[in-house]
This record gives sequence, structure tokens and C-alpha cells, in this order.
Amino acid sequence: MYIELLGRKILSLVTPYKRVFFSIQDEEFERVITLPSIKSASYFISSGDILYIDSIDDLEKLCWIDYDLVNSRDKHNIRHNEDFLKFKDIVKSSLSKNDSFKIVVGSKIIMSNVLHLACSIIHEDTISSNNGGSIVPLNNKLEATI
Repeated sequence: MYIELLGRKILSLVTPYKRVFFSIQDEEFERVITLPSIKSASYFISSGDILYIDSIDDLEKLCWIDYDLVNSRDKHNIRHNEDFLKFKDIVKSSLSKNDSFKIVVGSKIIMSNVLHLACSIIHEDTISSNNGGSIVPLNNKLEATI
């Protein structure tokens, strides 16, 4: 327990950001969905990384979402809860059509000591390109080539 707390403290000192958010955009959305992240869980995420969800049960225990902030009843955090509920609906809808739901991290944007990881949804019927690599669905499996 103490080692885990020490590890979190060290990572919070190393990460220069006050907060980290996943900003997910797709052509279906009216606006960008912003999900708060745990700094230590998202510290090692970089451009081109794929976040993979294959079960509705996983939505309540993703290691990279800050559920304390999502579930907070503070009036300043209501939008996080609304965005998370919208995200859950999108994932559930996608999982009803496909075997999995995938998000690719595109870039990191730093605004006033807050890190936003700009992400987009990978649709099974599309091919996207990131950093010179390509993500190609092949036999219902996702392969990344660089």
C-alpha cells in the first residue's frame, strides 16, 4: 500500500500537468467529448496508441478515467458526468454492432498546464494514418504498422 502511494506521489511530481483529459471527436458528435484522466495512468500514453474496449462491463473500470471526477456532484464537474454518459452510450452502440470499440490517440495539446490527449474513434470500415503508420482492420483484428 505504501509503495503504491509512493509511486503515485513520484509520478505526480514527474508529470508537469495539473490535469489530463481525453478529448474525443467523431463526425457523429455535436461536440468534443472530454473525459478526465488519472495523470499517472495517462503519463505513458503517446500518439498512435490505441485504447481498446471489448466489453460493456469494462466501462466502469477503465484504468485511465478519473471516476472520482466523473462522479463528482460538484457543479463545476457536471459536464464530465454528462460527457461520460454520452461516451458510454456511444461505446454501447458500437459494441452492439462490432466486437470492440477503439480510440486512437492523435496528439497531445497543452493548454495552461492542462494536457489534452486529442483522440478519434477508429471505425472498422476505415483506414486511418498516424505518424507515418497505418491502422488497418484485418479479419476483425486491428493491426498497426509503422
